[in-house]
Amino acid sequence: MYSMDYICFKGENVHILNKGNIIASTLDEGVKNHIFIYERPLNQSNYKLNQEVIFDKSEKKWPIIGLALLSNEMLITSGRRFIYIFNKDENSKYHIYQEFWEEKWAEMMNIKELKNIPDHFAVCGFYGLFIFSKKNDKYEITFELDYHRLGESRISDFMEIKGKEKAFIICSTQNILITSNKNILNKIYFHEDDKKYWFHNDYICEFNDELFLVSGQRYITFVNTNKNTFKQINFLNHKKDKFLDDTLIYKYDNNTIILLCEKEIFIIQIFGDERIQINMTFYLEDVYYSFIKFIQEEKCVYFLNKYSISKLTFNKKMKYS
Repeated sequence: MYSMDYICFKGENVHILNKGNIIASTLDEGVKNHIFIYERPLNQSNYKLNQEVIFDKSEKKWPIIGLALLSNEMLITSGRRFIYIFNKDENSKYHIYQEFWEEKWAEMMNIKELKNIPDHFAVCGFYGLFIFSKKNDKYEITFELDYHRLGESRISDFMEIKGKEKAFIICSTQNILITSNKNILNKIYFHEDDKKYWFHNDYICEFNDELFLVSGQRYITFVNTNKNTFKQINFLNHKKDKFLDDTLIYKYDNNTIILLCEKEIFIIQIFGDERIQINMTFYLEDVYYSFIKFIQEEKCVYFLNKYSISKLTFNKKMKYS
């Protein structure tokens, strides 16, 4: 049904990039950030260290929080008040291409390339959501949704609405919003025990072109972007004495999602936008304590344990009981 592999990396905070083919591990030592870039050669299972990127933050002693790889192979990092952009030289080694510093930002934590707008990426964090566009060979901020307009300052996750420019599902620590340009089309608040933790993301998954799912500690929220409506379903009502400390949500296949939480993995079947059914539950031993990411192409979950990074790979043709 599944297999387990163990991988060792340098660094402390691991980011899985490019569908699992690249892993970047970050480490903050004094006033310098280190990024260890591991690449997996084509048709191979083992990773090799390709480069260690070190950059000096001068008097700023703030570590990397967010990290993403764009389709043009540019590497974007973010943290408290900063965003760094790296590009490759002729020897395929990364160097600083551009940097942004802004006192009002605080933590900038989640970075995503935009599919609806070529050569754009967006970053969300403490102050709101910002779109960066490449013009004249440099990136600049061309759009922002700050907390004054959103009504929430801590934005944990966001996702584009397909086919609509500058339209997003936005997840804050308090609520979920549907936006278009700078207009809020609808908003729903989390239940009291469903509020989001600040330094996590991957709370939203795109199930199909119009249906997005947002994870909670007891509830899964269905977001219909065609109707601009919400529906919240309590998927833990069979465990009334329990709620999950944190959850991450991903699409598993055309009919199911995978929900990662502390020491448990749920495979949940989706029936339209009306109901759900838990088909499988995996309980992990106490040694496992922090999920990193689910990679749909590989049907695998990466997570940290006390000694290394573990990779849990499911049978792609998993059958449900």
